[in-house]
Amino acid sequence: MVDIRQIDPDAPRWTRLTAQLLIDEGRRNRIYADTATPPRLTGGVGHNFTDRPVPGIKAAKGLPLTDRQIADLFYIDRRGAIFDVATRIPFALSLAPARFDALANMAFNLGIGGLLKFRHLLAAMERGDWAAAVHELDDSIWSHQIDDGVGGRIGRADRIAQLITDGDYPAER
Repeated sequence: MVDIRQIDPDAPRWTRLTAQLLIDEGRRNRIYADTATPPRLTGGVGHNFTDRPVPGIKAAKGLPLTDRQIADLFYIDRRGAIFDVATRIPFALSLAPARFDALANMAFNLGIGGLLKFRHLLAAMERGDWAAAVHELDDSIWSHQIDDGVGGRIGRADRIAQLITDGDYPAER
């Protein structure tokens, strides 16, 4: 059993996941209504205030967040996504770190409940069928909703698919 107190998302093991989440979620110092239907109040680095209110932080569109609040929320949300994947997906700890991070990235965005709805993707990953897993990801509504590869750039779903396929992060350029 994984103990959440032993998960430190600031540890070197999680550096690449953290960098990917910052790219994928962005960082906003004001609370805004996201593009979901219905819109959710979001702020910081993808923190969903509608579904996960925070005691002591009033969540209303346009209200500011301090750098400390953003850092604390991002830490808690990353740790939660990592913990949820490690404890709710039994085979996840046996995956290559990049493949685990692909699932943690999805859990960060969707919540663990949303990720667990990808039953065929998870089954394919459990059996090591990376092509089938990527097919399930590419074929999902979520992939098309969030894949923001504007101007020929690859988007979030593309990056996650690449991590699943390769089992490693791309070489630094």
